Amino acid sequence: MINRRNIPFRFSATLLMAVLWSTFSAVAQKPGIEVQLDRDAVFVGDPATLIVTLSGRRGIPKPTVPHVDGLEISLVADQPGHVVSIHNFKKVESFNRKLVYRVVPQREGTFQIGPVKAKVQGHALVHKGVSLNVHGEEEQDLVFLELSSTRNTVMVDEPFQIKFTIFIKRISGAYRNHDPINPERAPHLTLSFLDGMPDGLVQPDIRAVLQKALVEKSNTSGFRVNDFTTRNNPFSMFSIDPLSRSRDAKFRFPRQTVQRANGLFYAYVLKLEYRADNEGHYTFKAPAFKGDVIISADSGGRVKTRPVMTTGTALTIEVTPPPLEGRPESFIGVIGSNLTARASLDTQTCNVGDPLTLSLDIDGDISLKNMEPPRLDQHDELTRRFRVYSDSIQTESRATGKTYRYTIRPKEHGTYELPSIDIACFDVQKRTYHVVKTEPIPFRAQKVAEIASDWVLSESTNRASRLLISSTGAATPAPMTIVTRGAVPDRIFDPRFHLGIAGIGPACCLLSLLLLGSRRATRRLHFGGKRRNAARRAIRRLQSKAESDQSGPVPEVLADYLKTRLHLDQRPQTPAEVSSVLKSQQRVDEDMGRDFVQIFETAFNAQFSQQPLQSDTAALIESAIEIITRFEKRLAKPRRGPARTIAVFILAMHTVVPASLAAGHTIEQQFMWDEANTALARARTPAEFLNASRRYETMLAAGVINGPVLYNLGTARLQAKQHTEALDALNRAERYAGTSRDIVRNMSIAASESLRDGDTASSWWRIPFFWHFALSGHIRISIAAGAFSLCWFAILFLRFGAAGVGRPLLALALLAFSVFGTSALITLYAEQAEAIPKASPDAADERALHQRAPAKEAQP
Repeated sequence: MINRRNIPFRFSATLLMAVLWSTFSAVAQKPGIEVQLDRDAVFVGDPATLIVTLSGRRGIPKPTVPHVDGLEISLVADQPGHVVSIHNFKKVESFNRKLVYRVVPQREGTFQIGPVKAKVQGHALVHKGVSLNVHGEEEQDLVFLELSSTRNTVMVDEPFQIKFTIFIKRISGAYRNHDPINPERAPHLTLSFLDGMPDGLVQPDIRAVLQKALVEKSNTSGFRVNDFTTRNNPFSMFSIDPLSRSRDAKFRFPRQTVQRANGLFYAYVLKLEYRADNEGHYTFKAPAFKGDVIISADSGGRVKTRPVMTTGTALTIEVTPPPLEGRPESFIGVIGSNLTARASLDTQTCNVGDPLTLSLDIDGDISLKNMEPPRLDQHDELTRRFRVYSDSIQTESRATGKTYRYTIRPKEHGTYELPSIDIACFDVQKRTYHVVKTEPIPFRAQKVAEIASDWVLSESTNRASRLLISSTGAATPAPMTIVTRGAVPDRIFDPRFHLGIAGIGPACCLLSLLLLGSRRATRRLHFGGKRRNAARRAIRRLQSKAESDQSGPVPEVLADYLKTRLHLDQRPQTPAEVSSVLKSQQRVDEDMGRDFVQIFETAFNAQFSQQPLQSDTAALIESAIEIITRFEKRLAKPRRGPARTIAVFILAMHTVVPASLAAGHTIEQQFMWDEANTALARARTPAEFLNASRRYETMLAAGVINGPVLYNLGTARLQAKQHTEALDALNRAERYAGTSRDIVRNMSIAASESLRDGDTASSWWRIPFFWHFALSGHIRISIAAGAFSLCWFAILFLRFGAAGVGRPLLALALLAFSVFGTSALITLYAEQAEAIPKASPDAADERALHQRAPAKEAQP
């Protein structure tokens, strides 16, 4: 018999048991184990990842991974997991533990990793493990690596190039032009030398080199290099940051086809520039290649690949110093090629004991790090006549070389040469030492001046002095000059230059007259603006109102004219406002302003008259037109201020002396100048001085006429005992270059020897006309031409009403033109008379000079 009272209780109990069973079934998760590898085949040395996953309740223990001979297995991560889910309206918790192992094979072969065991919640879990196939290096003819250098033995600071080449055999058939590597599985290159080299070897910027070879497209073939990675952003630089979301960087090197013994290969080349700072041996470790290579492809595009692992050979570079054998004493540690050296002095004429600056400029395709200054204090030929201070050398570096500056002092008086200086370097191209020599520099050291008791300077203090010669010997002439402008032809009168200066003034006057004459024709263009046309528009409006017998708009027309002509912000409305505006204008006098206000007020009041007469209207409009015309003439009258400003501006712009059109000198003229100076510096006898003077005469005949050439010619003739000819040459030198103490001294000696009167250094007229002799003829003609041009500018000032400036300027310009113009004419006449140089003595005179020459050398 069924008891109905127990039915609800039994139903509830059954439902509760079902819920508890389902919850227990969900919570009581069955323990499990899972083992997997990220890849089933790798190369020797390439790591693989082993993942062991355990599941069960809380507190899962660590599994046991057996040791495998030939494999290095290490735990790199231990990640416990906890998952919460809802099952049948109940919270369900599940636990797992993931362990990540790094597996590095040490040799080739097939390895079984397992069984992997674990005990979870009392259950013994066993997994049979996984299999790993390891490929090693084997004999093959598909890939070859080559590491080479431009030189295996280099010098310190000598650059050299390392070239790494990958040879991969080409595919035959329709896909022979494709790279034999899979774009999605790029081979890996191990280049240890890219990660850094030992100290002493300067390597290039590796990242900059690889950045140029970086490829971003996944369908482009390339190589993975070391551990370089790139971020997913294609515009960022590649990085090795392990925390960034990155992928292996892929690089593509320049490709070319080469023929080897076993077929055609694609050669992928990477070139790097290095330089050694220190001596020693530097080893570039052997490169390695690991990856799949495509060996064939059918017509459908299906390819057949083969895993290849191969290594190249290491490369050792030996860095040595330049060889000791054959090393010259002048070697200063320079390594390179195209070495040049040049010596120069800050002056080539001084007194004994004066300090000089000797500059050595050393340039070329050379290294500068180990470069040392030359030891000039060990130069016997230099130290014989100069004292060298090696403790005060100044160095100036530049991109192509260095400049060394020495302080030296001459120890002997006379004319001689600064000897050539040897500079040696090691030529890396010819692998030999190379010595360059500087050019010798002519030099003259003067003896310290001594005053002899038998020198008579002057009879009185207010007369020009004449240098008399001692009875015991001749006075020493002033030394020669070797300035560089001696090779540049000069002209006392340059037509293009001087006529250009003289023509500036007349040209500006003519231009001003043309501008003034065309002013009326250009007035409409000049006053074409709204302000300039205000009067015309106002008169036109008034005339139209006169024809219609209306006077009402007259005040409006006058107010609009003032607003436009005076550039007012708003139009004046009443006579008081008009009066206030006109009083504020400085250029409107009181009478004109009063008349304008009176006419405006009359027209303003006429607007309120009911019946104005026609005669009154016509008279009012006529008065308005007349006052506007007077007003416009007053405002349009040119002011003197702008005229003066324009004149001063033209004067300032056109009185600037234009650049001289002097002709440059050629190499031949420079050679003639240097050759003549060398001959004069080496001359000791009158015959040798005569020979030197002939070289200067050759320059004059060739058109190289200037002050230095004529001065040296006069000095050479003076030493050759040709005193009259020397005086003529020195006078011409004074015309070209102006007077100097050396010219005056030599002229005095020549005049004393020749007993010639006239234009000599002791002439009395040199005192009042000092400017005629102190300035060169070129400068005096330039001043005369400028004064002539200035006269015309003074006339411009007078034309524009600036008499206060124009009159004194005109007087000053006329005075300068008369003084310097007369001086210029005298100089041109004298130069024209002596344009042809005097002939040198003939052969008989030269033999006589040889006979008269003293046995000992003449004092320079």
